Amino acid sequence: MTSIDKILILHDVYLAETEKSFGNWITGFRNNIRKISGRTGGGKITFELSQDLEKTGDNSINFNPKDYKAFIIVVSKKIYKSVNLLNQIDRILDYARQVPEFYGSKKLIMILLDKVSRKHEIFTKPDIKFYNFYFERKSAYNIHIINLTSNDQEYWTHTLEIHDYIIPSVEKSQSGPVKSKDATNVYLGRATFDLNDKRELLKYDLQKRGIRIFPEISVGSWKETDKENLFNMLDSCELSIQMIGKNELLKDEEESEMTDIEKEFDFISKFLSNNNQLSETKKHHSRIIWIPDPSISRNKPKSNFILRIKSQVQYIKEDTEIISGSYEQLKAYILNTLNVRIKHISQEDRGISRNSVYIIHEKNFYEQARMVAGLFKKQSLNPTLTQDLVHEESFIKAHKNTLQYCESVILFYGQQNPYWIESMVREIIKSSRIYRAARYKFILITGPLKLLEKLPKYDDFIMIDLESLSDQNLFNDHFIKMIG
Repeated sequence: MTSIDKILILHDVYLAETEKSFGNWITGFRNNIRKISGRTGGGKITFELSQDLEKTGDNSINFNPKDYKAFIIVVSKKIYKSVNLLNQIDRILDYARQVPEFYGSKKLIMILLDKVSRKHEIFTKPDIKFYNFYFERKSAYNIHIINLTSNDQEYWTHTLEIHDYIIPSVEKSQSGPVKSKDATNVYLGRATFDLNDKRELLKYDLQKRGIRIFPEISVGSWKETDKENLFNMLDSCELSIQMIGKNELLKDEEESEMTDIEKEFDFISKFLSNNNQLSETKKHHSRIIWIPDPSISRNKPKSNFILRIKSQVQYIKEDTEIISGSYEQLKAYILNTLNVRIKHISQEDRGISRNSVYIIHEKNFYEQARMVAGLFKKQSLNPTLTQDLVHEESFIKAHKNTLQYCESVILFYGQQNPYWIESMVREIIKSSRIYRAARYKFILITGPLKLLEKLPKYDDFIMIDLESLSDQNLFNDHFIKMIG
């Protein structure tokens, strides 16, 4: 598409003005697909709404179909009562009759927010694509139509598909691994036999979005795998994926105690735990393991393997997520992880609050954490405590936003609770690597000296006991210099 393409989202203008929920839905959809286009490099694409266009004397919407590359028509149950929307559709049909090549050069999409009768001429036109943005919910006496919103995974799946249809994705590269921070590469690992078809489907779905899949040929036996080449492939990828279904885990070698999937899992785990030291690309690496049915298998080797995966994900500092459920849920989560789906604010929009310090503490240690906050207030810093967020509408959302936008973080460790401190460390690392536009100025763990001495050393974390933290010279010589 050219750099100045325009997309028109046609809708009932009167309904958008009189029904707030419909108006918000229309505006939200436009904003979301526009953000997707900006994130995926679709060039300068403008998405216009009917309500943004000029009205004529009889309140008809004035536009020239020639000016647009594609039309997204949003239809509700009230379509046949909406004169202004029907007039907009007729304007497109009139233009199509005058321009025979219309259907080959312009794209038509219809979003259905309800069940509607398809008696209008527009429903019979070639190459028009339909997307149901609703689902049915049955009660004892009725069937209710519920519109999909941005909180629904299917909403994002459809929105991405519409975007990809309007703006074709980049052709798949044919060269070797791209060791560039701008490349989007995925390592698609082994799957149990019953999920091989889903593995191929996922490969296709990602490739058509311009995502490079490794390995490019089918994975062979572990014995034949070039481990150095596998390391290089993982290092070039943002994400690795494994799939574990209902089939038994089959050993490739009789003398081996582990299956190929288990060996690959251990290799990727080792890579993830060491990638900061060994990675050449310095990309953030993460892993998704899809287990559609998380219930324990009757097959003992497989059930032991799943328990080992869950245990490792829970206790080891690796960015690994276990996903259960349908294939569509898996695909939606993958697109989220790769930042193809726009559910997070873009890096350019993320502003860090200057001189802000987030002090994370357990509830029982609020008073001690306040004392630490007082030390930083004396240095013209602006501390926020965990306790300050408990009255927010959503504590978890407020906590994550504070982690994302603060300049520095302090963990107050008041009692021996290794599970809590480990969980908080992992959350801070994940926020720093994925969601933030800039590194934290400093990350500090403080508390009684006898507790800090029992903790492992964490990269990029400073450990200072409470007594030392009260030393004025520490601020002058260390923190103030870091903050600048």
